[in-house]
Amino acid sequence: MPRCLAPLSLSALLAACTPAPGPTDPADFAFMGSWDCGVTVMTFLPDGYMPSNEDAPIAVAEFLRTANGATQITLANGNRMSLQNVTDQTMTWFSHQSGDSFDCTRVAG
Repeated sequence: MPRCLAPLSLSALLAACTPAPGPTDPADFAFMGSWDCGVTVMTFLPDGYMPSNEDAPIAVAEFLRTANGATQITLANGNRMSLQNVTDQTMTWFSHQSGDSFDCTRVAG
């Protein structure tokens, strides 16, 4: 039996690939500050990321809001992470390299 596929319009395809609206100044992202993720306390800065309080900041190359509301962060060293379900007090951190995922709670903002 032949399948009928409805063609997607160009505008629908572009909308699916367009980053979601959100803050343009990194300092305005809700996840800025320190978060206890169980295995470490991570700190997010407008221009850097500290995997723990003992580490020097790693420069951020890009913040990208995705269509599902997450924020993807690309570091200067090429590593990527996503922050999902960010509220004033909780968020989920996900590593694109290792596949690790942690539920985090805010320590300081």
